[in-house]
Amino acid sequence: MRTEFLLNDTAFFGRPYEELLRCFGFTECELIGRRVLDCPAGPDSFVAEGLKRGICASGVDPMYYRSPDAIARLARADFSDIYRRIRESPERFSSRTYATIEESESVRSDSLEVFLDHYLKTYPNGCYVVAALPDLPFKNDSFDISICGHFFFIYAQLFDEGFHRKAVRELARVTHSEIRIHPLVGMDGERHAFVDSVRKELVLAGMETEIIEVDHEFFKGTNQTLVARF
Repeated sequence: MRTEFLLNDTAFFGRPYEELLRCFGFTECELIGRRVLDCPAGPDSFVAEGLKRGICASGVDPMYYRSPDAIARLARADFSDIYRRIRESPERFSSRTYATIEESESVRSDSLEVFLDHYLKTYPNGCYVVAALPDLPFKNDSFDISICGHFFFIYAQLFDEGFHRKAVRELARVTHSEIRIHPLVGMDGERHAFVDSVRKELVLAGMETEIIEVDHEFFKGTNQTLVARF
């Protein structure tokens, strides 16, 4: 049995643009010109890098009400805390995406600075929206694609099955074509029981679902992504 990576609260922790493409099984060309929602985005560099590449990217997070200085303090504090925990659980780490924990820390640290620089230059700006699932301030079909990374299932001790179902229905409401959710495991590294409930809710919303293998694995077992399409 895998050891459990425990978090008692949601972390304001992000990932690099290139890593997120791998997480969700996208190539860049599939997203160029598309309206893409990163929800919750945290300090991902997806919006900053995506906009430069021609992706109509927007990010949603409840922490975006904070000033650039305040959000930098939060992001750097959570980054340090998460990497302390990662180093305490090296047996959970997979070398598929990054050869070492140290390499991942360096790449992700650089990505964090990309986000902080962009947030500073654009604050306040419509590409970073203060909001949280399961209630988003967007009209129906506002986005072609929505990506939801490292939120569903991971925080199941904080958000119950009913929340997961309501949240994914909200993503379906604001999304025109496709939703992708990654990873599909809980903090213990095993496929989470809520995955089936989320898939059923997406089917009720009129979507077809499948689970795909992706060319990414940070913690062992995080190599699958849920894809839902209208």
